[in-house]
Amino acid sequence: MPLTSLSLAGWQGSTATLMRSMAMIPGDHMVRVNLSRTQITSKGLAALLTHCHRLAHLNVSSCPLLKSAAMECVVVAARRTLETIDISNCPNMCKDAFLWLAGRAGASAGAGLQCRRLRTVDASNCERMSDAGVAAIGACRRISCLNLAGCTRLSDAGPTAFCRSPAAAQSLLLLDLSQCFQVTDVTLLAIGERCARLQSLLLSR
Repeated sequence: MPLTSLSLAGWQGSTATLMRSMAMIPGDHMVRVNLSRTQITSKGLAALLTHCHRLAHLNVSSCPLLKSAAMECVVVAARRTLETIDISNCPNMCKDAFLWLAGRAGASAGAGLQCRRLRTVDASNCERMSDAGVAAIGACRRISCLNLAGCTRLSDAGPTAFCRSPAAAQSLLLLDLSQCFQVTDVTLLAIGERCARLQSLLLSR
């Protein structure tokens, strides 16, 4: 049986060479990858994902060296298959991470190259995440769970723009805006008007 799942969570020795070697083992069968709490870099992640064209679940939470540009290699490898991504607690993740996932970055921006199967996005405690990124991620129409807790730079602009997207109207079931201190009743009004399928809304301060 081919290897379909890889977890190196908490391991501190990730290098580009090792990632490339590991990626050659499963070939095109890798579905789930957990690299949370590692020292993985954008170069290392790109090496690992070179052959992961069936990747559905990626966890790179709490990876302090990973930057938003790393999402380019995610999109290149798994744009047609990615369903869940966890980039929470990554201090260098900003709006560009969402722009890549939404097909709004790079030379092919706006060409409909977003992650079409993406359902769950956890960007909690990404303190550099901004309104522009949240507005853009609505291009991924199947998002049912969006966690933005602790994204303290967000104002009403990003969440309200997201609420106007097809994703919010058609698919959104859970939205977490806890500790987003600049979010006001303006966002709540947009949620009430547009998010007809929403089941869970978290706004704790």
